[in-house]
Amino acid sequence: SDDDIVHFLQIWILTKEQNLNPRYDQKEFDRSLMHNNLLLIVSGTGEGGSLMIHQDAEIYQSILDKDKVLNFETCKDRKYWLQVAKGKIQVNSQVLSAGDGLSIEDERVQLRVEGLDEKSNFLLFSLRE
Repeated sequence: SDDDIVHFLQIWILTKEQNLNPRYDQKEFDRSLMHNNLLLIVSGTGEGGSLMIHQDAEIYQSILDKDKVLNFETCKDRKYWLQVAKGKIQVNSQVLSAGDGLSIEDERVQLRVEGLDEKSNFLLFSLRE
């Protein structure tokens, strides 16, 4: 578009099976559902209207206001990746800005995510492998 600014994140997740036909999906989610909330946008089951992928993975998105807090408990048998697309957040004691990521592996922990900018946009990945 000549008028609208677009911010793309290209994400690659390997499938749980080989020789599957490639697929591409696109969907616009209601931003109000991810406002100060973790919204499931991708899953292996298509649960809750999320985009479906061939993997035991879930991707959540949130648009977090300044001083708002979200809590998320990890499981020891999963791996997590948090990616900041826009703004600045604090995850427990770690401050992350746009472009930063955080990995959690083999650990059960309560994540406390606090918005530090007026509006911060981030993705949380929950992965089996």
